[in-house]
Amino acid sequence: MSSGTEESLEDAVDRFERTLNHQIQIINEIDKKAEHVTRLIGLLVGAILSVLAVAFRINNGQVSPPNLPIWVAFSAGVFLLISSMTFSIITYLSSRFKIGLHYQPAQLLNQSDYDVKKEKHIRRVIGTYGHT
Repeated sequence: MSSGTEESLEDAVDRFERTLNHQIQIINEIDKKAEHVTRLIGLLVGAILSVLAVAFRINNGQVSPPNLPIWVAFSAGVFLLISSMTFSIITYLSSRFKIGLHYQPAQLLNQSDYDVKKEKHIRRVIGTYGHT
C-alpha cells in the first residue's frame, strides 16, 4: 500500500470519527434542551393549576362561568402546553445513537489466525464509521 493511500484512508477515518463525535454532541444538546423544556412546562402547568386552586378557595368554592373566548383560549393554552411537554418527552426518550466502532473489527483483530493488513482494516473502520 502506498503511503499516499494510507494517509488518505487515515484522514478519512479521522474525518468520520470527528463527524460521529459532532453528531453525538448535537444529539446530547437536543436531549438537554428537551429535558429543560419538559421541566419548564411542568412548572408552568403546576403554577397554572395552583393559581386556579387559590382562585377557587378565594371565591369560597363558587366559580363564576367565564365567557366563552377566555375559556377556549385558556383550555387551548393548557392543552398545547401539555402537548409540547409530551413531544419533548418523546424527543428525549427516542434518541438512540451508536458510539464508536462495531464489534466485528475488534473480533477480527482478536483472532489469532487473522492476518492484519492495515489497508483492509482501515477500510473496515471507514465502513463501520460510515454505517454508524
